[in-house]
Amino acid sequence: MCPHHYRLITGISMMIFKKTVKNKKGKNMKKRSPIAVFLFGFLTIIFYSWYWSVKTKGEMNKMGEKIPTAFLWLIPIVGPIWWTWKYSEGVEHVTNKEVSGVLAFILMWLLGPIGNAIVQDYFNKIGTATNQTPAAVVPGPQASVTPLSQPPLSTVSPSPAPDTQNETPQNPLPPTTTPPSSPLVGG
Repeated sequence: MCPHHYRLITGISMMIFKKTVKNKKGKNMKKRSPIAVFLFGFLTIIFYSWYWSVKTKGEMNKMGEKIPTAFLWLIPIVGPIWWTWKYSEGVEHVTNKEVSGVLAFILMWLLGPIGNAIVQDYFNKIGTATNQTPAAVVPGPQASVTPLSQPPLSTVSPSPAPDTQNETPQNPLPPTTTPPSSPLVGG
């Protein structure tokens, strides 16, 4: 491979795979573009999907999961199914049950690169959801956030309490009247 192509490929991969996200435990998952995960998996006839699975398995194992080695894929029929099931259980734990293990298994086993892209999107979300702090916790002027439907607290003036001792109770319903009798009915 010529150096220009190598720089181009590494530059593209650095643009796509440059961010890292953390889950609630503070461990890292690499942020990848779901579109790139799908396209590379599709264009390389599933080889990138295997590579992606092994790389994300390593990241999840660093976070405390116990996903077995990918060499289990070499066992006919049972190996890939069992490995994908264990991987899917890891996805469920790492995403804090945002994705169930059953759903992750179905996505990855039946949809291939499309399922991998969806799972990668959930991996990306675990970092963005945990890195945000609610506005009520942030000290300073941002802490007093009011909804748009309510006026600011400084313009609301308290209304005086009604004096119920001197007032007579009022009936909120209008008085009922009997309809006038019609001369045409019953003579």
